[in-house]
Amino acid sequence: MLIRMAPLDDEEIPPPEPDQFFLKTAPFFPDREGRFTGGMYLRQHSIDNPSVVLSPDPPKYLRANVSENGLGVEFSSWAQRHAGRQWGLVLKSESAHKAGWERVEIIMEGEIDESLVFAKTTKPGPNGSNDDSGDVGMEESEEEGGKEREREEEEEEELVDGDGWKGWMACQWSLGHPQLFWITAELKGELPEFCERVRIVREFIAESNDVEADVVV
Repeated sequence: MLIRMAPLDDEEIPPPEPDQFFLKTAPFFPDREGRFTGGMYLRQHSIDNPSVVLSPDPPKYLRANVSENGLGVEFSSWAQRHAGRQWGLVLKSESAHKAGWERVEIIMEGEIDESLVFAKTTKPGPNGSNDDSGDVGMEESEEEGGKEREREEEEEEELVDGDGWKGWMACQWSLGHPQLFWITAELKGELPEFCERVRIVREFIAESNDVEADVVV
């Protein structure tokens, strides 16, 4: 069960920093919407269960940014009661067994997965796999200007990880909302029928119309 939290009466929503963003899903195949794409935002399920779930609305309090060293994604909250606290996006791994996929969590204070970076990758091919070259394969129109094009290209970068990471998948799981997992090199067959591959991209908050939406944490 998700708990809806409203800001205190004396708190006003501050404007976002220029580089703050929300994380959201994007189709694995650019020309094909999926069940868990179309602007599903990543958020923490709860303090007791920090698993990442997907919501049609962005988080109310948590805003993401790339860490100072450019490695990993961290979160901060504008709420006064969260002053000074930081969260990190972490790919969990159960050492007791080798699984084809593992949980993704938003952990408060102390953990951050520094192997996570935003990068441009080739679009998935017909077989659903990405080329390992890391090239972009983007098309640009002649009308696009320098800075505007640079910003658009930055937004089209997706969140990727290093060795052992083989992509993201979303599943209709046990938490009442779709849950995000990362795919490991141990996955040999097809995904379960209640799951599908997704990509993770940024939506910069300063350019979003949804920043003041009444949504869950």
